[in-house]
Amino acid sequence: MPNAGVRGASRRYFSMMLVSEFNKLQRMKKLITGCLGIWLGLSWVNGVAVQYIELKSGMCIPQEKDGVHYKNAPCFSAEWGMAWESWRLGLQCGYVKYENKDAPTGNVHHGTVFGLDSCKNKKFTAFSLMANLYYDWHFREETAFYVGCGLGVTRLNYRFCDSEGILLGGENRIYNQDKYLLALQLMCGVSHALSEHWSISLGYRCMKMEKIKYNTVAEAEVWPSLKTPLLHSLEVGLRYSF
Repeated sequence: MPNAGVRGASRRYFSMMLVSEFNKLQRMKKLITGCLGIWLGLSWVNGVAVQYIELKSGMCIPQEKDGVHYKNAPCFSAEWGMAWESWRLGLQCGYVKYENKDAPTGNVHHGTVFGLDSCKNKKFTAFSLMANLYYDWHFREETAFYVGCGLGVTRLNYRFCDSEGILLGGENRIYNQDKYLLALQLMCGVSHALSEHWSISLGYRCMKMEKIKYNTVAEAEVWPSLKTPLLHSLEVGLRYSF
């Protein structure tokens, strides 16, 4: 009887081992199939698409938010992408730095200024990485109207003076904080081909980042609500197609 029990336990063990190995093979098969599909898709796109690099610069106009006004600031971006027929898919890196214009010498607390004269403005620096999809409507052979949308992430650094010592132990210091925020943008504009490889564009872009979330209670006491403004941008671009 004991031997029969051992044999039964052994059979159950080996059965479980076989089922586990079979499940691993199934997952591996799905992984290989998925990677193969992605590789074939990229190979097909690379075979029918035209690659391009585009540089853009312009003026960013942050919209007033919660009674806080912001200064206009220059913005820059670089994008690598692929174009086929009327569609374009691009990966864009962007940069903009803007600041509050209501606080020339202090920090901002819901639209009001507090602090010492030595305090600096509240500043925001945004580095973004966006995946963009465009549609080009060619109403002339060399000229096209485009619309697009993008989704990605932004590393937002905001800088302010803690003159009242709420966050930094009663000392007047400069406070820096980095946040990674989801971002969405919409684009439209006109592009014109100068030659087979070169083209220029004039466009509008509207970008929105999610609301900043705080890590500590002290941060929330200083700014209970900090919503990022809409960033409206007028941009000029130069594109080179390979």
